Amino acid sequence: MRPSWRMQQFRAADHQDATAALGMPEPWINRAAVTGHLLLILLVAVVLRIRGLDRYSLWYDEVVTMRLAETANPAALILLLGQIDGTRAPLHSLILQGWIRLFGTSDLAGRSFSAVCGIITVLVVYRLGQRLFDEPTGRWGAWFTAVCPPLVYYSQETRMYAWMVLLTCLSWLVFTEFRHAASSHSKVAYWLLLTGLVYSHPLGLFMVAAHGLAYWLVHRSLTLDFRSWLAIQVGVLLAIAPWVPRYLDHGTDYPLPRYAIRFLLAVPIEYVGGNSLVLLACALVIAAGLFSLVGQRPRLTCPVESLVLLTWTIAPPVGMYLYSGVGRTIFGPPRYHMFIAPAYLILLARGLCKLPGPLRWAIAAGAFYLSLSMIDTNIYSQVVKADWRSFGQWLSHEVQRGEVMAPKAPVTVVVHPSDPTFPRDQVEAARYFLSPPHRVILANESGAAEPTEPEAATLDVYCLSAQQVRAGIRNLSDTGFSAPIWQRAATDWHQGVPELYGLIIRRRLGHVSGR
Repeated sequence: MRPSWRMQQFRAADHQDATAALGMPEPWINRAAVTGHLLLILLVAVVLRIRGLDRYSLWYDEVVTMRLAETANPAALILLLGQIDGTRAPLHSLILQGWIRLFGTSDLAGRSFSAVCGIITVLVVYRLGQRLFDEPTGRWGAWFTAVCPPLVYYSQETRMYAWMVLLTCLSWLVFTEFRHAASSHSKVAYWLLLTGLVYSHPLGLFMVAAHGLAYWLVHRSLTLDFRSWLAIQVGVLLAIAPWVPRYLDHGTDYPLPRYAIRFLLAVPIEYVGGNSLVLLACALVIAAGLFSLVGQRPRLTCPVESLVLLTWTIAPPVGMYLYSGVGRTIFGPPRYHMFIAPAYLILLARGLCKLPGPLRWAIAAGAFYLSLSMIDTNIYSQVVKADWRSFGQWLSHEVQRGEVMAPKAPVTVVVHPSDPTFPRDQVEAARYFLSPPHRVILANESGAAEPTEPEAATLDVYCLSAQQVRAGIRNLSDTGFSAPIWQRAATDWHQGVPELYGLIIRRRLGHVSGR
């Protein structure tokens, strides 16, 4: 029989007295503490993602994305997409097109969308950990996501990878909600998210496949019946069918090697940092959260939740690796499988919560130190980006002053790429920041420029890479050229020797005028 209202009041009072007697915090205090903790996590996530967001000019892939977003309308974007973007995926660029209409076309505006996606991802991971396991797991998972080096890195680029991670997390959040209810709204949301994954990147197909495998493994625990699930999959198939052929009619922009199996096993290393020993330690922590001893035999705890996260973590990269063995090679770059990082980090958070307090805090402190060190080294201290934006600003200033050539005359910029095998990267980035009014051309194999107008000044831009510097290319030939008139390079040290990365610009003496 249901207790009366007065009896419920007595029980609530007894509970409050017992809580006070045990020295436990009141529920509102506990909620305030949880909220404050979550706000601190968000603050860290925001600071890491907006710090130096605009410090470098766009690199080639970012230039491609911004050129698409800056088109006049969606039809023009789709037309240009097949010409310049190797992924052929339209959704992110279409959304970014609307974003920059609101916030402008600056590099900062383009990158800020990815930063927002990265910050929201931290909140979604918190919710996932909370729903799958408990509040502490959600908070630790959010902490790991906030400081995860690749998630921070790609939250600072205009490419679609931060957006892909967010879509992935939202799709799995809806999937986990099917354990409790399968409303028509959640079914439509699930269909939209799976479809969005495929239209955001062709590798989204592997995540959709992971969803299918997860449903097969845990469908008995879901309220989503097979007929509804099948209808959603058919809807996804019909929605993506017109576009999938565009993903299959071309290869990758850059040839990828076929990696050994150890590279597949080492995929999660970058999500915390460190080396194979750190990866082994993380695997042991995850195992502590996955298994418990029943008698003398290990048993999977929370089997439904664990299977969902394991499928999310394992299935996509394994699928890419197997496909690369029989078809085009697509397994390799870390950004291609970065959307499994949140699942791995939630598993790590779950294992951490199962450890004794002192050990838990010691491991967490070590993990955060590794992640923050990796962020500082690979993101904030990075020195390999060519600063075409600053060069363009300098060149415009010099043209107005008449220092480089006759006042307001056009300039021919000859680009000498650091890697002649893939010259398009640096040439297209230069054209984005310099054209118009200036003409940007590629140096031919002999190092000479294509014919230029006699009245135009010619500047040769040398793109130096770390490999070239370490090979001893420090002093370029002076024959027919001035001394460097502009140099934008960060200095790093290698074995006690200063190294320059970036751009060195020299003027052709035969074309000098106006000074």
